[in-house]
Amino acid sequence: MATAEPLEPSVLNVRDSVELASQWRRVSQARGGVLRREALELALYTFKYVDGIDSVLDFVPPRPKARPTYTLFFRRSDFASQLARPLRDTLGVGQAGVTTAPVADRIERLTVPRLFRFKLAQSSGGGAILVLDPAALGH
Repeated sequence: MATAEPLEPSVLNVRDSVELASQWRRVSQARGGVLRREALELALYTFKYVDGIDSVLDFVPPRPKARPTYTLFFRRSDFASQLARPLRDTLGVGQAGVTTAPVADRIERLTVPRLFRFKLAQSSGGGAILVLDPAALGH
């Protein structure tokens, strides 16, 4: 079911798909986990250190020569407990992408429900609307 959310004030992150294209040759569940961890890290740091931002949209880079279809949508209000603690408690420590099993499980729990398929539509006023549908991973 599609959802409508106000996107102001928000941060939109569009990753450079050219830079990431070679990484898709090695696509795996682990790579998806790294991309979700990076998006979660961006969202948490934004919420912690940038006043007035209520949501972060992170557009997942598509496979080479494909159109983008997925975004992660984070709302500040969903992360009150994570923002009340040091971010390393949520994200783990060490290099990005190198996580222990408990941290990987936590990142999956915090990100997979926030993964959406998206499409653009036109509003009755002629503006653009981003339509989000929950993604069904593995189906």
